[in-house]
Amino acid sequence: MFDKRTIFPLILIVLGTLTLFGQNVTNLFRLYQETLITIVGLFVSIITILILIYKKYKNKMYIFFKNFEIKNNIIKLNVNDSNTCLFSILKLEVKVQDQKNPVYVMKNFHNLLTSIEKNLDSTTKAYIITSLYPVKGTYLVVCTNSEPNGSSEIDEKRHIDTVYRLKVILESIEPDIRLNPISSSKYNVLLSPNVPAALVSPFLTATGIRPPFTRAFEVSGGDIELGRTIDNQTVGISLNDVERHILIVGSTGSGKTNTAAVIAEGAKEKGIKVLILDWHGEYTKLIQGAKVYSKEGLPRIDPLGSNKIEETVELLGDALDLTEPQRFLAYVVLQRLVAMRQFDLTSFLTVLKEIDDDSYWIRDVKYALMRKLIFTLVGDGQKLFSREDSVNAYNVVERLFDSNDDLVVIDLSVIDSDVLKRLYAMFLLLYISQYLKKNPNSYRILVVLDEAQNYFINKNDIIIDRIIREWRKFGLFLCLVTQSPSSISEEVLKNANTKIIHTIKSNIDKKIIMDSTALDKDLADYLDKLDVGECICTCPSKKAQILIKIKKKSEF
Repeated sequence: MFDKRTIFPLILIVLGTLTLFGQNVTNLFRLYQETLITIVGLFVSIITILILIYKKYKNKMYIFFKNFEIKNNIIKLNVNDSNTCLFSILKLEVKVQDQKNPVYVMKNFHNLLTSIEKNLDSTTKAYIITSLYPVKGTYLVVCTNSEPNGSSEIDEKRHIDTVYRLKVILESIEPDIRLNPISSSKYNVLLSPNVPAALVSPFLTATGIRPPFTRAFEVSGGDIELGRTIDNQTVGISLNDVERHILIVGSTGSGKTNTAAVIAEGAKEKGIKVLILDWHGEYTKLIQGAKVYSKEGLPRIDPLGSNKIEETVELLGDALDLTEPQRFLAYVVLQRLVAMRQFDLTSFLTVLKEIDDDSYWIRDVKYALMRKLIFTLVGDGQKLFSREDSVNAYNVVERLFDSNDDLVVIDLSVIDSDVLKRLYAMFLLLYISQYLKKNPNSYRILVVLDEAQNYFINKNDIIIDRIIREWRKFGLFLCLVTQSPSSISEEVLKNANTKIIHTIKSNIDKKIIMDSTALDKDLADYLDKLDVGECICTCPSKKAQILIKIKKKSEF
């Protein structure tokens, strides 16, 4: 029991304590009051800043789903009060005995889906998506939107009937394919934030919104339009990207030539002169209105028309695969020709024959060098290499580009020998570089090297490496097109800052591209699954690696 006699002493103790510490308590309450006012002020300031940011950037912000619901294996998205979408996802599976030829089956499937989609009504669309992580597989997505300018409600039964009808039609026409609905538990995995932006299922973009987990980098725009992104943004590269050299890689038939043609014509429209060294003769048919040198019209090259003996030796050595002793002997012969003022191939072979060959090793080197040079004086070599009316380091630009010819194609396919092709093209490249060094920034020239791997012997080419490393400041830019990045030099991989990567099948080539671009792992896994014309672009003007569908030349 509480003793009433203790009440009075307790009251005295409390009053005494308040008397002793009253001033301190007052200060403590004042401190609490000031702290509370400060916190409220900060909160109000933060809210005000967020409101201002929203008003300024609300057009660039993502539209989040107003409502997201999964029921009976159907995704229902309420985007806003007037737009509702239903989605169903079916996994595509191929019979075991037919998996040895999946490309054939997938091609048939795409063709079937294209023909069936034409019969769908305006509110229903079908897509194929491929998920690599965290769930691997290929899926058919059927999307039904609410009627435009109508009620946001959708007839769920009609959506289910459409999905079932599509499944029956596909499986009856192509018996190798099975479409099985996936459980709703996997939907959350497929829509995981871990799925990279470039691989986001296109059914999300059918709603007219961007997924909230897509990285918010601005990728649209550019001086030279390339094509469109997965969410239909027009995208291109800047002139600065072109001037920092371009590397286009991809397997045969992946769309490299079309991409190079798009860049070439775009560069021409921006005032850059373009020279295409066409290894297989493909650009002559692809590009309309270009000045084409072919067959008898190829300009002659003066192989000894360089203003530097050292670079002539390097070029001959790289093109003809000369050994070090053979390069040294060629240097000695060229020095004698300069003294004689007879700088042509006939005089070169004459002086070479006069070299004393008493020792066995000199004789071996001498005749090996003669064997490698003799073909430049017979057959195609005789037509291509001559001092008479020829191109050299002093007149190359004026000879190739007339006043109105800003895009020139050299059709190398008319030359039978690959060695002669390489030698002829490398002389042109060397002379252009020497011309621009002598006349810096007189022109801006983009040289497209088709099948660039053919210019590298043992992954080395001194001339190309030097140009891509040093000649940008003189106005010479390279666009190298290759199906084998493992066959070109590390200098090119390092200094070609704009890389356009079409589908690649080789694991070695994929690893080289990953190492040279710091490619996102999910995108790297997608490299061998890109369709014709699709590519991953990485360049200085874009903050993100972009998945692009390159426009076709017919779309110009």
